[in-house]
Amino acid sequence: MWNGLSVAQFPASAPATPATVADHLAKRLSTIGQYHRLAGHAFSTTQPVIHHTLHGIHRRHGHPARRAVALPPSNPNGV
Repeated sequence: MWNGLSVAQFPASAPATPATVADHLAKRLSTIGQYHRLAGHAFSTTQPVIHHTLHGIHRRHGHPARRAVALPPSNPNGV
């Protein structure tokens, strides 16, 4: 048991897929934000520490690299 959570509460076992981890983090962040708002505390994911952390996670694990636009075919006459 860790911080009120048990392994039985999680549907997947280790190692978790990136999608499972992202889903868990999104739920935790949502819960933390809701708790802060209900308690009357300010909470925003635009705060620099939170924003940079989420941006780093997204940059590393969020989406595949963008593909470059293809070059036009070259002229067979070299012109």
